[in-house]
Amino acid sequence: MKTENATDGSLLTQIAYAQELIQFNERAWFEQARKFAHTLTEFERKSLQLTHLKEDSDSEMDFIGHAVIATDADGRIIQMNSAAGILTGCDPAEVNKKLLCEIFFIIDTNTREILADPVKKTLETDEPVRIDNGISIISKNGIERCISLRVIPVKNFQGLTGGAILVFHDISHVDKIRQSFIEREERLHIILNASKIGIVIVDAENQTIFQVNQIASNMIGLPKGEIEGKVCHNFICPAEKGNCPIKNAGKKLDHSSRVLLTANGSPKAILKSVATTSMNGKPFFLETFIDISSQIESKERLEDALVYAKEMALKADSANIVKGEFLSNMSHELRTPMNHIIGMVGILLDTALTSEQREYAEIAQNSAENLLLLINDIFDFSNVQARMLDLETLDFDLRGIFSDIIDMYSVKAREKCLELICIVDPNIPRLLSGDQGRLMQVISNLVGNAIKFTHHGEVILRALLEEESENQVVLRITVHDTGIGIPQKHQESIFLPFTQVDGSNTRKYGGTGLGLAICKQITELMGGKIGVKSEENSGSEFWFTMALKKQIGSEASIIDDFSAVNNIRILVVDSSSTNLLLLKTHKCRVDEAADGFVAIEKLLLAVNSGDPYEFVLIDMQIPETDGFALCEKIKSDNRISQTILIAVTSIPKVKPADVKRFEEAGFAAYLLKPVRHAQLFDCLNMVLERVNKSDFLQESEIIKKHVIAKPVKKRIRILIAEDNIVNQQVLTIQLKKLGYNSNAVANGKEAMQMLRSIPYDIVFMDCTMPELDGYEATRKIRSGDCSELKSDILIIGMGNENSHETKEKCVRYTMNDFISKPIKLPELSEILEKWVVQVKKYSLEIAQTQDNPQLLVFNRNVCLDRIMGDEALMMEIISDFVESFPKQRDVIAQHIKTGDCGSIERLAHSLKGSTACVGAEMLQAVIFGIEQLAAFEKIDEIPHSLDVMSRQFENFKKAIESSQNVKYSEEDMNKEFDNA
Repeated sequence: MKTENATDGSLLTQIAYAQELIQFNERAWFEQARKFAHTLTEFERKSLQLTHLKEDSDSEMDFIGHAVIATDADGRIIQMNSAAGILTGCDPAEVNKKLLCEIFFIIDTNTREILADPVKKTLETDEPVRIDNGISIISKNGIERCISLRVIPVKNFQGLTGGAILVFHDISHVDKIRQSFIEREERLHIILNASKIGIVIVDAENQTIFQVNQIASNMIGLPKGEIEGKVCHNFICPAEKGNCPIKNAGKKLDHSSRVLLTANGSPKAILKSVATTSMNGKPFFLETFIDISSQIESKERLEDALVYAKEMALKADSANIVKGEFLSNMSHELRTPMNHIIGMVGILLDTALTSEQREYAEIAQNSAENLLLLINDIFDFSNVQARMLDLETLDFDLRGIFSDIIDMYSVKAREKCLELICIVDPNIPRLLSGDQGRLMQVISNLVGNAIKFTHHGEVILRALLEEESENQVVLRITVHDTGIGIPQKHQESIFLPFTQVDGSNTRKYGGTGLGLAICKQITELMGGKIGVKSEENSGSEFWFTMALKKQIGSEASIIDDFSAVNNIRILVVDSSSTNLLLLKTHKCRVDEAADGFVAIEKLLLAVNSGDPYEFVLIDMQIPETDGFALCEKIKSDNRISQTILIAVTSIPKVKPADVKRFEEAGFAAYLLKPVRHAQLFDCLNMVLERVNKSDFLQESEIIKKHVIAKPVKKRIRILIAEDNIVNQQVLTIQLKKLGYNSNAVANGKEAMQMLRSIPYDIVFMDCTMPELDGYEATRKIRSGDCSELKSDILIIGMGNENSHETKEKCVRYTMNDFISKPIKLPELSEILEKWVVQVKKYSLEIAQTQDNPQLLVFNRNVCLDRIMGDEALMMEIISDFVESFPKQRDVIAQHIKTGDCGSIERLAHSLKGSTACVGAEMLQAVIFGIEQLAAFEKIDEIPHSLDVMSRQFENFKKAIESSQNVKYSEEDMNKEFDNA
């Protein structure tokens, strides 16, 4: 785009150049400013076209991402784009001829002093102004944002300054990130310099010293500034330049006696430990050393020196543990703000947002959760390195673990159209003992990787019984995928820390490279092994072994009894054979058909042979035809119409209308993919039980007990305080299945920090945690010493032993209740049902308080307070609300007809926020009731409430005419509902 071709004086062209200047090149900025001034001269000469050009420029300026304001020679605003309107809180149409100081102030972020008008400075000096950081704008509505700005003068056709252009943008997020990095760097320097060991970080590629701590600087005898950036052979190694003994030997770790070259040229004997590491994909040597010269001053003390050197070698080895402790502490410090971010974004997503705002908030939440996963990986790895990883021995149900893992990854598998299946050897006892959290961590990591690196096909999780004795079993667990595979040369290195097959900066798949290293360390710590079989582009199979104890007791060796389905004949109609694999683990007689035509043919052949199929599992997305069409053909043929049909669907959310359609078509049950092992056989058992009772035809209601439960969105916020990361994930998933939102922290200290900033209703508090355990955290919360904490919050203790002593201790520390680990879903549901009724904010009373027992049809005072007393603006907002409300009501009515409770809930939630803005308290209460009815899918009751909402809207309009606060009592509200 060339300026001289813009003969129409297009402001978009010039401002786009100005924007490009801001981001990249100062010289280009001034050049474009001069061109922009020339365009304004042309604009002045074409004054007869001013009105038309003004309309074009307004439209074009709105395309620019930055805020732009144009002023005349007196510094008065002649034009402002919409981005500037948002940042200043002003309507661009209402600021014409106003000075900047009349609509916002610019202050020094540190001193809080109001700065001089930068436009005025440019007009007086005829020079551009540029400020990149350290300033904030306080808008008309009182909101403060960190900004950077540019101001350039604009010349008229006489060559005089006829105005100025101000371009600025919000850099608040950049400022926060910069400050965070500064703080982290300061903490790192403190830790490095507080160490008693000399530490040097060396660039492995060019052998230059990247960083030294103060101890190392003192030992060398030079300031750090004169050491860093120099070749390491000048100081810490006497070898010739380019001849690195560590690099030549190809070692990952080296402990040895070396010589340190001090500044005066004299050698100093040191005990040095060198480890290879990497930062941002670049290799480095981490060298730690201590001075041992005093121990070898004489030959007479040589033997003592050698003994001492061995002791020092052990201490040097402990330096790696110190490094692990440092990483562990840093991970913990990072997790606390990340948990706050996730919690606050969760609250933000519960508010009324535009679609664009919701998209940005969801991106922020996903990014924060991904970052938290990376931090957790580092935390686990550092715990292993620091030898702080302790194993627990808990009783657990093996089937429950596999079920939770399938639930955890079913959505991701469904999004990528992958078949996810779990097959458990029926000979494996269900009730085992061991560290279930670590077992789940290894399996989860392998399943997650399989889904990540597989783009089509399937992921199969298997548990096989390798060995069994009277007291324990040895399991071999495999995860097979049809993904991209791993080249042979990389298969050994993938279990090393910070290692990935593709380690480049442009790699397609992200991650820390720690997951498999952690899995290896955990399996070896638990007495097992781990490995992989793979070929490039042909999928992979990861495996590991683990010894687990059998639970003590008469029921300890329970094996699932699927004898009821033995020898039954089943036809699987599916293009994938995953369900076939599930059924073949037992004594079912199973055949498959890839499409509906083959299925009909096999069903008829089986009838003619006198050995008909009892069940047909039909994938609803089979080729050529769909599941409903096949079902209709089967039911219309008297020879095979009595065959029991079960639908298998991958619909993300089955609605009541879908269930009704399955039922009317003639299906006896339906299952969601991925189909779980126990889920499938329990479903077959239930159907067989009906058949055996001879009441199958009478009980026409479709079996939906085995469908993954649709979450009921309750407005209750739950905090989980649990130091075991996998236990956090499992409890979060269990709560989600029950319809509750939750966040997780690692100890009582983090829990108290979260409770200070987020209004949680229930806390699940692990009794034994590091730093601050659940007992002490509860005592501090209940004490009332921290006024910002809600002292009567519901706290449910969690412990590994369901003993009388543990419960009694929870009571002593004033916890409300106790639940034992491992937590089972029915027990969790029961304890929540017991306590949720006491959370007052989830009833219609949310709109009332003890101090004000009456609702207002129109609360004029509240409405005015929200817009700083601007009555004209209030009436404009109310006018827009009154105009748009009937359209939104009609949309809800349409969704009632289609039974779409999810859309009704979202619309009601948004509309509830709008009514709060205009002070329509009674209308807000009615809409809240509609939102709750939709959340609980009580579609039949919503039309009644919609009629009440319409009448309350009319009452609100009447109240606006009188412009007074109109009270509406609870009794009146009840009458309103009764008369509907």
